[in-house]
Amino acid sequence: MATTVTRPEAQTIPTLAPAGIPDTGSDRLVSLDAFRGFIMLLLVSNGFGLGVLEHYSGWTWLAKQVDHAAWEGCTFWDLIQPAFTFMVGVAMPFAFARRMAQGSTWMGVFKHVLWRAFLLIVLSNIFSNWGSKNLRLQLINVLSQIAFGYVLCALIMRLRFRWQVATGAAMLAGYWALFSIFPGPDGAWSQTGNIGAVIDLKVLGYNYSGYYTTINFIGNAVTILFGCWTGMLLKTPKSHTYKLKVLGGCAIAAVVQHYLAPPKGRAAPSIESGRQARVALEDFRVTYAGGATFHTRDGDL
Repeated sequence: MATTVTRPEAQTIPTLAPAGIPDTGSDRLVSLDAFRGFIMLLLVSNGFGLGVLEHYSGWTWLAKQVDHAAWEGCTFWDLIQPAFTFMVGVAMPFAFARRMAQGSTWMGVFKHVLWRAFLLIVLSNIFSNWGSKNLRLQLINVLSQIAFGYVLCALIMRLRFRWQVATGAAMLAGYWALFSIFPGPDGAWSQTGNIGAVIDLKVLGYNYSGYYTTINFIGNAVTILFGCWTGMLLKTPKSHTYKLKVLGGCAIAAVVQHYLAPPKGRAAPSIESGRQARVALEDFRVTYAGGATFHTRDGDL
């Protein structure tokens, strides 16, 4: 008589998260979500109300950190908007890889980038012109600035990494040189009449309030590029410790460079309200340091 042997059903063994890193059951990049949440909390809390400390002797230094620098210099609050552009860059390697894994070609991904950039510029102008009877094109709102940087960085990411670095350095050097070669009435970093203001007046027919200039998107794009490199690092199979060392080392190097540079050498046209500050490098310092405080987890966004 034949005997029937029933094989036990295969059991799925749960994959455990590495020690010290909680398993959230999600493929999202937890560190990016944490950083985004931190920046949003700062905004909705109006800097946790620390601005009231300006009325207390000995605490004015802290109150100044939740307000913008008047023109030259850089405070913690000046880095809020660059932090958002940095986060755009961090997400890009993950988002592009996910689309490619779903069968898209690079050209398909780039068409999506162009479409999103177009929508950002449209939304930016709707927001800026809302309720105004004098409708006019503007390209300085943070959404428009992100749109330009998003497209540029998508193209730059196609290069070998060494050429990405060279391109980023050339963009910063060219941006700096542009203001130096064509100074305003008060010098290279003049609040009014600088090369950015001249271009806007010629192309748009007016200048923005607050000393904004459209070509600030160049420095903004480099901030996004810093984020792209961070995202590329987080996607690698390198250990958590290695990633923290790289991010921490970059943060320390940027801080040292900042304090070694002469005061005049730190001045550059800013992304934020035309203030003269080395915003790209300052954002590089703070956001890398901030990113190193959260654990990293690879996955698609």
